Amino acid sequence: SLIVVSFALIHEESKVQRPMYYYTSQAFQGAKAKYPHMEKMAFSLIVASRKFRPYFQAHTIVVMTDQPI
Repeated sequence: SLIVVSFALIHEESKVQRPMYYYTSQAFQGAKAKYPHMEKMAFSLIVASRKFRPYFQAHTIVVMTDQPI
């Protein structure tokens, strides 16, 4: 089975949210698909933060998730 973890960058101005960028950070298949859910989420956040490092350093970032942390 294939499990994909994605995220979206949202820009909020005057309480209006607009998507800026959608990104599929990781596709897990085979043995990686059996990793614990929290491990997959953490790994995906690391991959995303590396890809968007300049954006994350220049702006305030709020991570919203429906997963318990």
